[in-house]
Amino acid sequence: VRDSSNAGMRLAESILREVRVARDPRDVYERYLSGKEDTALEVVAEELPPVSRASGFEKSFKDALFAAKAPGVLDRPVETSHGFHVIVLTRILPAETRELADVEDDIRERLSQEMRFQRVAGTVRELEEQGLVEYDDEGVDRLLSMSGLPTRAN
Repeated sequence: VRDSSNAGMRLAESILREVRVARDPRDVYERYLSGKEDTALEVVAEELPPVSRASGFEKSFKDALFAAKAPGVLDRPVETSHGFHVIVLTRILPAETRELADVEDDIRERLSQEMRFQRVAGTVRELEEQGLVEYDDEGVDRLLSMSGLPTRAN
C-alpha cells in the first residue's frame, strides 16, 4: 500500500487478513495485480526475486524477511518509506558459501581493477600538481575505459 498514513496501515492490515484466510495467497495477489480491487489508496502487487542481506531493500523490510523462521504470511505489515507491505515468503534459500578457489579469479580481477584505478588516478593527480591537467573523476573513468590498456595492473 503506497501510503504511510493510518488509512494505509488499515488497508494493509485488511489485505493481510484476506491473505491469511485465502486458500491460496496468490488469488489475493492476482486480484490486486490485475487492478480489479477498487481502493482509495494505491496498491501494488509484486513478486520479488530472492533477497539477500546485501540487497538494496530497506532495513525494516529485510529485518522482517530474515526474522521469519518458515515460509508463509508474515505476522504484520512492514512499513518502509514506500508505505506498508504485506509479505508472503514463498521459500527460504540456504546461505550460499563458496570456496576460495571458486572466487579467486574474481578477487584477483577486482584487486587488479582497484590497483589500475589507483595508478591512473595517481598519475592524473601528479599531472594536476604540475598544472598540466585538472583532476576529474569522469575523465579518469574515460581513461580507464579506453581500449588498448592492460586489463590487469602490473
